Amino acid sequence: MLNMLKNETAKKIDDYIEAHSDCEIKKIEPYEINGKREDLQVFRLPIELLIYNIRNGRFAAQLKEKEAILTRHLNPEEPEDAIEIEKLLLIDEKQTEYLKQGLTRVGQLRPGVITHDGQIINGNRRVAILRQLLNETHENKYGYFETVRLPTVISKKDLWRIEAGIQLSVDLQVSYGPINELLKIKEGKEAGLQIREIALVLGGDNDKDSITVKLNRLALIENYLKYIGEPNVYSIAERHVEHFIDLQNVMDTNKWEEIKPEKKVVIIHSIFEAIRSGVPHLKIRELRKIISEESTLNEFICSMNTVCGIETYAPEQNDTDKKDDSKREEEEIEEMLTEQKPKNKQTVKTETEKKSTDDKEVKEKIIDAIDDAVDKVEAKRKSTKPARLVKKAENIINTICEIDSEKLKPLKSNLNNIAISLKKVISRL
Repeated sequence: MLNMLKNETAKKIDDYIEAHSDCEIKKIEPYEINGKREDLQVFRLPIELLIYNIRNGRFAAQLKEKEAILTRHLNPEEPEDAIEIEKLLLIDEKQTEYLKQGLTRVGQLRPGVITHDGQIINGNRRVAILRQLLNETHENKYGYFETVRLPTVISKKDLWRIEAGIQLSVDLQVSYGPINELLKIKEGKEAGLQIREIALVLGGDNDKDSITVKLNRLALIENYLKYIGEPNVYSIAERHVEHFIDLQNVMDTNKWEEIKPEKKVVIIHSIFEAIRSGVPHLKIRELRKIISEESTLNEFICSMNTVCGIETYAPEQNDTDKKDDSKREEEEIEEMLTEQKPKNKQTVKTETEKKSTDDKEVKEKIIDAIDDAVDKVEAKRKSTKPARLVKKAENIINTICEIDSEKLKPLKSNLNNIAISLKKVISRL
C-alpha cells in the first residue's frame, strides 16, 4: 500500500513537470550518488505535491516523542498528521519568524531536496512556513517550492550522505539539537555507512573515535530514558547532555576498566538517579575520584541504595580482575542496563513529578553521598600527611561546637561515634 502511494505521488509530480515545462528552473545542483557526481535539475513544484519527512532529520527526536505520546506513528500523507508535523516544524518561534521574514523579503534562496516520490529530505521547515504564508496571504507565490528531485533509485547510504552533508556537516551546518545530531549519526550507521565514512561526511574535528564516542553517548541516553520509564522522550535528555558527557569521562578511565560488569551497571544506575534528581553535571565528574578507591565506592553504592533503592553489589575476591573480551563485556553491560530497573519502583517519576519536595530531598542526599565519598577518597590520599588531616578535623569540630545544640540533638549518636573513634586514636599514642 505504501509503495502504491509513493508511486502515485511520483506520477503526480511527473505529470506536473510534463504539463509545466516552465517549472524547470535554470539551476543545476551537483550531488554524489553511487560514488559519482550527478548534476540534478532544480524544479519549482507546488507544495501540495510534497510530503513532510522528519523521521530522520533535525526534528527526529521531537517526532519520536510526539509519537510516544500519541502511541502511534504519524503519517505525513494524512492531513491531520501533517498538521501535527507542521506544529513540530514551527515550534521554534524565533527561528520560524526569522525564516518567514527571509522568505517574505527575498524569497527562497537555496533549493531543497526531495526524493523521486516527493518526500522532503531538505526543506521541511521552509515548506511548512510557505504553507503558513499561503494560508495567511493567499498569494500564489507561496504555493511553490524550488527543489532538486533525486533519482528513482537511491541507496540509504547516499540518502544519508546527502541529508547529513547539507544539514549536519561543519561547512553547511544548520541548527541541529545535540540529541538530533546523535540520532542522525546513528541513522547513518544503520544505513550501512562505516564510522569512518560518517566522520568524512561531517568533516571538521570529527574522526572515527569521536563518532564512536557520540554513538556510545546516545546509547547511554536511550538506556537512561528506558530506565526512568520515558523511552523516546528525548526532550528530557536534551537538558542533560553534559551529564552524559561527564558519565562517559568517568567510564573512560583505567579504574573503570578494572570494575566488573555487574558493578558497572549499579554505578551507572546510581548516576542515572543523580541525573533524574537534578544533581548538577559537575557532581557527576566527582565519580572519577570515587571509583578510584574500591572501599569508598562500595560505601557510596550502599548510600545510593538507601537514598534511591539502587541495588547493592557484593564485591567478590576477584572484583578488580579485567575481562579478556572487552566487546563481550560491553554487550553484557548493555543487556543489563536494558533489563535492570530500580529496586524501589516508586522512585521512577516523570520530569513533571520530579519537582516535588521529596525529589529535592533526594537530590540533596545524593549530593551529600557524593561529597562524603569524595571527602573519604581525599582523606585517604592525604593519610601520609596526618598533620593536615588533624588540622582539618580540628577546624570541623570547632565549627560544630558553634552550632546550636538543638540542631545537634538528632546527631547525638553520630557525635558519640566520633568521640569513641577519637578515644581509640588517642589510646594508641
